[in-house]
Amino acid sequence: GLIERAATLGQRLRARLTALALAHPHIADVRGLGLLWAFELCTPGTKDPLPAPALAKLAATLRNHHLHMHKRDNLLYLAPPLVISEVELEEAVAALDRALDEGLA
Repeated sequence: GLIERAATLGQRLRARLTALALAHPHIADVRGLGLLWAFELCTPGTKDPLPAPALAKLAATLRNHHLHMHKRDNLLYLAPPLVISEVELEEAVAALDRALDEGLA
């Protein structure tokens, strides 16, 4: 039932990540399906990719919050395991929110 579980949790995750994007002006776009998502990080109000020093600071902050996320250019990928619990998923999104606040301040 992992495929069905990913679809169900993905709907919940979509809502949480959409809200997260509204709260963080550096997130220009959120896209994904199931439990595989990506954020496009840009200078607020533009489509210009976030500068490399800002991305490096964010990467360090994510590590400090024990969030091991794949990064490529100005994209940040969120891909939790398919067996993640709802509580763990909520904790991860809350940690991501805090890391974005700190890393992009």
